[in-house]
Amino acid sequence: MRKNLSRALLSSCSPRFLLLAAVCGVLPYTAHDTAQAQDSTQRHAPKWQGHFEAEGKISNDRSIGEGGVFIPVWQDDEALLFTDIRGKFDNQDSEEINLGLGYRQQINNEWILGGYAFYDRRNSPNDNTFHQATIGAEAMTEDLEFRVNGYIPESDEKDIGGGTTTTASISGGNFQIQTLGAPQERALPGFDVEIGKGFDMPDNWEFWAYAGGFHFDADGYDNVTGPRGRVELTYTDIPAFGDGAALTLGIETQTDDVRGGQTFGIARLRVPFSAFSGGEKTSSRNLSKLDQRMTTRIIRDVDIVSGEKAREVQSTEAATFELDSGTTVSSFTTIDANGDIAADITAEGNNALIVIDGSQGTINTGDRIEPQSGQTIIGGGASVTVTGASGATATLTLPGSRPTIDSTYTASGSGGILPVGDDVTIQNMDITTDNIGVEINSDDRVTLRDLVIRDTANDSIRITNADDVTIENVSVYRPDGGDEEAIQIGINAGRTYNNITIKDFYAEDVNVGILFVENSTTNNLSFEDVTIDQAGNVLETQNGPLDGIINTVSGAITATNFGTLCANNGQITGSTLKINGADCP
Repeated sequence: MRKNLSRALLSSCSPRFLLLAAVCGVLPYTAHDTAQAQDSTQRHAPKWQGHFEAEGKISNDRSIGEGGVFIPVWQDDEALLFTDIRGKFDNQDSEEINLGLGYRQQINNEWILGGYAFYDRRNSPNDNTFHQATIGAEAMTEDLEFRVNGYIPESDEKDIGGGTTTTASISGGNFQIQTLGAPQERALPGFDVEIGKGFDMPDNWEFWAYAGGFHFDADGYDNVTGPRGRVELTYTDIPAFGDGAALTLGIETQTDDVRGGQTFGIARLRVPFSAFSGGEKTSSRNLSKLDQRMTTRIIRDVDIVSGEKAREVQSTEAATFELDSGTTVSSFTTIDANGDIAADITAEGNNALIVIDGSQGTINTGDRIEPQSGQTIIGGGASVTVTGASGATATLTLPGSRPTIDSTYTASGSGGILPVGDDVTIQNMDITTDNIGVEINSDDRVTLRDLVIRDTANDSIRITNADDVTIENVSVYRPDGGDEEAIQIGINAGRTYNNITIKDFYAEDVNVGILFVENSTTNNLSFEDVTIDQAGNVLETQNGPLDGIINTVSGAITATNFGTLCANNGQITGSTLKINGADCP
């Protein structure tokens, strides 16, 4: 039976199984032996008996439960060979077992010298398993205690969470993608030392104070080093359990730069095996104070100490950003309040990525800003997707902060920002102008995204002779004090506008939400999450129909505080457009 129990105990990796085995198997069997020993003559009774010990540690962010058995293997009047078997678990999904063998020897009836070795196994909160050897040496008197422990773990590093990942960055002004390995964890080698002092107390009471420190370290991991202190008050020989039983209450505190400060309340109960025998609950012979110290608890670090390190770079490759024109670029130009934004944008030429950085304050210009063909003009702090040579992609956050552009350009009937080529994107900025906010005139495939346009002297957005226009996540406020339109589409008679997408759009305090003018036809108009607030007319057509036969209007417009839903000099036909649930006529 003993062989089967030992095999099951050692093969188990669960501290909960270990505690169950100790209570259900080891203790009754040992208690039986103890009862037999009590029935024999006193001179054959063992001087030291085994015990079961249960401990709880509680702090504000961690609670630890532990149970174990101390079992004498061989002894004479001055020496003791013993096993110390423990299992513990906490509220952070960590479990550990410690299988120990120790030896203590009395010297000159004044000192006890001892040594011990443990095999430790821990399941960390990151679901990694670590193995470790612990060796220690100790010296004790009746009221002094000194101990040093060395911890020798396996050196394997184990991944935490997912595998590799990619990240984008800027190096020397160029884009790059780095492949990073998984974060890793390993058990840290180290040592701790402790000295303790006992103080005179009334019978059955003991008070001890301990001070010490610890150090754990490995290449690539943060150093875990700091002081540790503990005080314990113990009541011994509890009547319910007999001589050798003890209840201990204490406080332990420690601190280091990695785990921070930790303070635990401690409660520990020791119960001798004889308490389970059903016989007399006393020891077989009277023990001196030094004799009683022979079964003192071995103090060692409560855990296999593990460290974590961040992802490390495995490879680096050049990356590019694809403009709307299909051209790829590997770098960008930055413009801020210290430059001439209009001249600098023109000077960059076609197919350039330009970052407008608002960290130096509002960017003022008296000239019209003319984005060139293929340019992407984007405010600082925005994110773009770059692609590496291997095809890997990653999100890159551009440097700087979101800008505000204030244009005082006043030429009649023209936009403060006027693209002069196709495939232009304007993104992530606030715009005010003394003219039309943004005008798209005879240029296709233009995208306005993540913009706030306010206090313009004319329409916020005007689309003239342009196809494939996308307006996404754009808000406009008070164009010309509320007398102008949020979006005006069409100036030239007979022009058909194809693929106008208005998504996540908000307009407030405008004369007309969306205005279609001059007999123009819009083909494939799309609304999605559009809100028009405080408008004279939500949707208005002038001099002709919004669509003839070929247009299908989808989506919906939400309107509040408006005058007329659909003001039509012509008509809206063949469409599914509804405003607040009502069909436009």
